[in-house]
Amino acid sequence: GIDFLIRQNVKLIVIACGTATSQALEEVKNLYSVPIIGIIDSTVEYLEEKYRNNKNAEIGIIATAGTIKSNGWQNKIKELIPSAKIKAKGCPLLAPMAEEGWTDNQIARLTIKEYLIEMKKIDTLILGCTHYPLFQKIIKKEILGINLFILYKVNIILNSKRLGKSLTLKLFD
Repeated sequence: GIDFLIRQNVKLIVIACGTATSQALEEVKNLYSVPIIGIIDSTVEYLEEKYRNNKNAEIGIIATAGTIKSNGWQNKIKELIPSAKIKAKGCPLLAPMAEEGWTDNQIARLTIKEYLIEMKKIDTLILGCTHYPLFQKIIKKEILGINLFILYKVNIILNSKRLGKSLTLKLFD
């Protein structure tokens, strides 16, 4: 893991997993001298800029049950966007379904529909697990009209305020 990356002389480590970020980032940062950032702070900083002039933000979060229970996303949103209304939903079936390749079938559609029942009136949906973008086609059909915020856009992370400078890197489009 991280020790391997350190031996490769990396200059920055990004923990892109929402669960790992919410449950271990602070501890890991204290163990190494290289900067380590997680997906939550960088994403919410991006949203803070987006919602700077909007006092009516309604943000939905779907993530693993552990990530939602940790309140990592919710606490950071409350800190940086205090006026935001937050709807958070643990979706424990989605990651195993993605690993089985069940991302665009009837089971996936019914599962997403059930998980997103309470998310109908949100502006932004944070996909708080790296598996969840695989379901974006179904999610977009289920919640029409929202600005679907997808976490695998690495350029958001790399423009994090804590880096002190902007790096440019995109892994996916």
